[in-house]
Amino acid sequence: IRDEKARIIKQIIKEQKEFFNPTGDKKTLAADVRNLKIDLLINQLQLMAKTKGLSKIADGLKGKAHKEATEPFLQTNSWKQSIAELTKLKTQPGKALEFFDWKLDFPEIMNENVNPNTGFDIVIGNPPYIQLQKDGGTLAKQFEKSGFETFARTGDIYSLFYEKGWQVLKPSGFLIFITSNKWMRAGYGEKTREFFAKRTNPKLLIDFAGVKIFESATVDTNILLYEKNDNQLNTQTCTIGNDYKLEMNLSEYLSRNSGTSKFADGNSWTIMNGIEAQIKAKIEAKGIALKDWDINIYRGVLTGYNEAFIIDGKKKDELIAKDPKSAEIIKPILRGRDIKRYKAEFADLWLINTHNGYKKNDGTKDKRIDVNNYPAIKNHLDNYIEALEIRQDKGETPYNLRNCAY
Repeated sequence: IRDEKARIIKQIIKEQKEFFNPTGDKKTLAADVRNLKIDLLINQLQLMAKTKGLSKIADGLKGKAHKEATEPFLQTNSWKQSIAELTKLKTQPGKALEFFDWKLDFPEIMNENVNPNTGFDIVIGNPPYIQLQKDGGTLAKQFEKSGFETFARTGDIYSLFYEKGWQVLKPSGFLIFITSNKWMRAGYGEKTREFFAKRTNPKLLIDFAGVKIFESATVDTNILLYEKNDNQLNTQTCTIGNDYKLEMNLSEYLSRNSGTSKFADGNSWTIMNGIEAQIKAKIEAKGIALKDWDINIYRGVLTGYNEAFIIDGKKKDELIAKDPKSAEIIKPILRGRDIKRYKAEFADLWLINTHNGYKKNDGTKDKRIDVNNYPAIKNHLDNYIEALEIRQDKGETPYNLRNCAY
């Protein structure tokens, strides 16, 4: 079985190279590679069943002995079932092989049976930005027990991509990603920062704070280049200012404006020159960090459908004119973009606060707001009822804001 496995891997490598040859018959080669991968999976399952499997539970076993034998027996049956499904899949050429494995799809680079020095020399990418707690924490539940050091329930999936990139690099290999820059300072980024400081040698960090790189992205971005090596505490850093234009040569801009920073732990990563670093150190020595103040800072409101629940001053006045009682649950609201340095700029926006009940300071809980007590507001929300019913974030009724722990 092991010899057959080695033969199949070599054949996969041969046909993958032919596939990327301009004169190769891609359709035939793709089908061949697909079937070879199926053969390899079947081979691996057969090997596992032969070396680790249990074909039947011995007669007379009871209690603990029977329980200990049951798990490998069921696992062996599962392997046999997978072998049968894969064997059937070979007879269905039009059906996709929904399986990915680094050692199988990149055997020449990642399979130790072929290459004793596994790993990529360079990993380059722009990972997706998706909050792990989105859609009720679907992704958070999926990755919570996957062993990622950078995992944080309130974090973003791009942090896991940084770590996965490290896993597939060979020693002294390089990774360079462009992502959201939130990990540099956000609370959820602490594990990511600590991972970079302890596991990598950050070579270059460019923060595009306020400079829009992607038209469709609403977040500020940064570029991080790290080496899979010990941290030398000597990162070239640069904050891109408003004087930078996308058509400019980035290398030349860096040569004029970059400095160096020492990032040694999971504390916030801030790019500063020498004088700024000294000032920051003095402030931290004499001041009290915000986290040590006797206050609680929570995430803002998620309505699930802002078009219905956030209204302007004109609509607010209209609803109150129709029913003065509406004023009880219409509250002024600030968005993130309204919070400026040292001040807030109220944009005359108001929240219809049909909350789902929340804990008060004395430990009791307010009851859910019943929209039927506010007919003018109910009529307004009825204009959006279809969207309110299908939204992900909602409370006990379509008229309520989502359940919140904050």
